[in-house]
Amino acid sequence: MTKHCIPWRDQITHNYALFSNLNRVLLSNSTTHFLHPSLQKEYVAYSAVDHVICVTELAKRNLNNLFNLHNNSVIYNGLKKRTSIIHSKKTLREKWGFSQSEKIILYAGNIHIRKGIFDLIESFGEILQKHPDSRLIIAGHGDINTVLSKATKIWSRITLTGNLNKPMLSELYQLSDIGVVPSFIEQCNYTAIEMMHANLPIIVSDIDGLSEIVQNDGGIKIPILFKENEATLDITKLSKGIKQLIENPTYALALAKRSKALAETSFNSDIMVSKTIQVYKHLLNKKKKAKYDLKRFLSINITVCLCFKGTIENYKSVINNILESKHVKFNLVVVVSEVDYIEYSTMLNPTCIDLKYIIVPNKHSMVNVLNHYIQSLDKCYISIITRYCLVDCDRFIKQIDFLFNAPQVDFVGSDSIILDNFGNTVAITQFFKDTIDCKILSYFQPVHEISNLLFKISGLKKVKLKSFNNEIDELKLSFDLLEKLNGTNIPELLTSMFIDPLKKELKEAKNRLHAAQILENKLKEANIKFDFKEFSVHLAIYFGYKRQFFNNKTKIDRLDTWLKRVLPILLGVNGRHHIPISLENYIMQNICGVNISP
Repeated sequence: MTKHCIPWRDQITHNYALFSNLNRVLLSNSTTHFLHPSLQKEYVAYSAVDHVICVTELAKRNLNNLFNLHNNSVIYNGLKKRTSIIHSKKTLREKWGFSQSEKIILYAGNIHIRKGIFDLIESFGEILQKHPDSRLIIAGHGDINTVLSKATKIWSRITLTGNLNKPMLSELYQLSDIGVVPSFIEQCNYTAIEMMHANLPIIVSDIDGLSEIVQNDGGIKIPILFKENEATLDITKLSKGIKQLIENPTYALALAKRSKALAETSFNSDIMVSKTIQVYKHLLNKKKKAKYDLKRFLSINITVCLCFKGTIENYKSVINNILESKHVKFNLVVVVSEVDYIEYSTMLNPTCIDLKYIIVPNKHSMVNVLNHYIQSLDKCYISIITRYCLVDCDRFIKQIDFLFNAPQVDFVGSDSIILDNFGNTVAITQFFKDTIDCKILSYFQPVHEISNLLFKISGLKKVKLKSFNNEIDELKLSFDLLEKLNGTNIPELLTSMFIDPLKKELKEAKNRLHAAQILENKLKEANIKFDFKEFSVHLAIYFGYKRQFFNNKTKIDRLDTWLKRVLPILLGVNGRHHIPISLENYIMQNICGVNISP
């Protein structure tokens, strides 16, 4: 994948608080291990590819710091080297109807607030006071009405061309005196590169990819002022820079000459193509080399128990999907009631001839029968699928490899994609790797998705599955796993979970009441005292109500107070004596949906 933009940076003019929050993390030297909710769908796309080609170092840093992804490289955009200029500036100005004496400033791009064009218009008004023969050409489409409203006194000095084809735009580069790219956010901007190739003196905002493309000795850089509620160009410095180039043409041409030389050696299409081919060759060679000792896996069997509420078609889909997993042998087991056995066996056997069944007799507990089956196993690994889900073809081999190399670990999970009934991505679920963090977070959200986990049989035998509504009580199991076993998580999207279409409101209400009772007992066991309002805040956190509940300052303050009181107690119970800021931020931001001020 080639990444030409950083989508969240567009929020600089739409949601400045969100932009500031993410920008702070981007510019820090630390890596966040948990995605901001607004980045989750973008992360799914990056996770589906082997490598991401970024067009700036900033974009690479964005993947490293905000997404914790390191399968990336930087290849700058490039253009073909320009042939000799056919028409002179004088000839082109005559052709376009511009005066030979005018100082022409060119802006080429969309007319949008984040492109800095409106700040350029304000600056141009100041330029005209000293250089009244100046002209601003705006080549592009967009919010022309705002341009006109901001330029009411200088209309006659501004030319709007609309969109132009490449030959016409190339002529504008040649007839202009100064090119300006004043964007608030920008990656490897082709307009800037075109201006550099055209030997046009250039002024850019000192931000993002523009800072990387234009060197200090090849153009003038204008700072972006990050104010409390908005970002703007430093208009005073922009005006000063334009005046400097108008009044000192020798200096302007020297800058242009150095930028043109840089563009021809660093931002040309031959280099771009050559480096891209090198990346593809490297990836193809890497694919040929086995990452794992595959012979080791041939003797390993995984027992996969399917015991989710779903249709026959759901089961067929899951079975076929599991059988596509690479290099692993499976014992597939369907846990089914005595009543449903005939239907399931008739419909599913053609899908998998080696399918086995655990038949739950009438009036018997499915969970008790499953516990008995687990105790009878002597195979190495087991996965229990309690939800309709699909697994990545490498999920089991990655989990086995992890467990094989970590003898002290009893189980390992993975992150997951949440899909709607049409297969569209709704969100992703991430889980902490650190055991103590998991223990603390288990009070605030589910920290295990059972269907994601692969167990060593020896470990799972130490934990007895408990029943709720004749299903596995996953919340109690999660707390038991934290208390009795040692587990961790592979931070990769290896499982795709479908939203349960069979959930009914009554069942949901029963589940929430059951979870509330367990959480109440767990808080009391940790010697945490609370009143009704405080417990309501805690339940709103756990049930994921987010901004539906935390929708005003009073409730957010109540949330902050509750966390500051509860977290130190939970940390002390689990052997820690300070609150990791990332943990508190994660609860506020990812679980509760509350923006954190920079």
